Amino acid sequence: MASPLAASSSLQEGTLDIVGIQNAIRKKYAEISGMAAGKFNYPTGRDGAALQGYDLTILANMPDELIEPFCGVGNPFSPVQIKPEENVLDIADVGLDSI
Repeated sequence: MASPLAASSSLQEGTLDIVGIQNAIRKKYAEISGMAAGKFNYPTGRDGAALQGYDLTILANMPDELIEPFCGVGNPFSPVQIKPEENVLDIADVGLDSI
């Protein structure tokens, strides 16, 4: 019996199409890499980042090409205030939170 996690290029009963899922994710990331507007059912870009609680002063000074691909659904820094002497290591992604 095939493992339910076995990589497959076609969907078979009882298995996951890992290759197909990976390709769909790659395609979606490629689509949004330059502009996320209109590709999600929630605000993206500068407006989406503002709604997530990112610092408006920082957002105002970001170039459009940096902020427009933003399509995050949360702000990991909103619950706490980071002090100037503290360091933050963001291993979740290489997006806005790394700036």
